[in-house]
Order: sequence, then C-alpha cells, then structure tokens
Amino acid sequence: MKKLIASVATLGALAGFAVAGPVVDKNVVVDPTCQCFNAGWGVGVFASGLLNGPQEDALGGGVELSYFFNKNFGVLYSYSAHATDSEEHVNALDLVYRMPLGNSCWAPYLIGGGALFSDGSNQGAYRAGAGIEYRLASCSAIFADGTYNWVATLDDAVQVRLGYRFAF
Repeated sequence: MKKLIASVATLGALAGFAVAGPVVDKNVVVDPTCQCFNAGWGVGVFASGLLNGPQEDALGGGVELSYFFNKNFGVLYSYSAHATDSEEHVNALDLVYRMPLGNSCWAPYLIGGGALFSDGSNQGAYRAGAGIEYRLASCSAIFADGTYNWVATLDDAVQVRLGYRFAF
C-alpha cells in the first residue's frame, strides 16, 4: 500500500512539471491578401472581338501564356483568331504592368507591345491598352481588357477580350 501511495504521489508531482509545449492562441488570423499575384507562369483562354479591324468587325477567341517576374512586371503572349467572311489571326507579345489593389484580389494592368495580323498577308502593329483582373480561389482569375492596335498599312483596330486565367 505504501508503494502505491508513493507511486501516485510521485506521478502527481511529475505531472505538475510536465509541459506539452508553449501555449498557443487558438484565434488564427489569415492574411487576407491575395497570394496569387506573385512571380510565375500563367495560362488563359478568352473570347475576343476585333473592332474596325483590317478586314471588318469580327468575333473570335484565343489562348495566352504569361510569365511574371514579380507581382508587377510580366510578359504576355497571346494568339487569337477572328472570323466573319475571312479569318484574321493575331499573334501578340506584350509587356504587362500589373497594379494589385491593397489587400483585395483586384488588379488593374497596362499592356504594351507588338502584334502580327495575318489574313493571307502579314501586317505588323504596335499596341497599347489596359485591363482589370479579379483573382478567384486557387489562383484562378477572370479578366477583361482592351488594346488599340496601330497596324502598319491597314486601318487601326481595337481588340477587346474577356477571359479566364490560371496562375501556377
């Protein structure tokens, strides 16, 4: 009996000194900033309209590939095809300056670069424009943008796009 009482007293004394780790506050606060405006690759698909284009107004769509060096500066390649009576292909390579707005997932951006318009003959163009992007869950985004294209020997054109992006 004395051994049992001594054992219980010893365990009780040791339990008072045992520590399982530091005390942690159970109220975890998650940083609300959108974490997807970081450096890295992105892909996207979009619907597009080519207004006052080299041929005529036309609807179409395309794909894009982007790489951002940091949260602000990146490079964007896009290909789009538009058609009514004839097809118009647009290959564009642009620099992008993105400006995320504080802790929100909204980011307006500026675009500038060059494009190649093809419809049987090739025409170079300079382009500049702006857009807005909203990041959804899992680094996906919806976007809308527009560019004015100064085409070399044809009428200037405006391209408007509405699409979906995924950053990885």
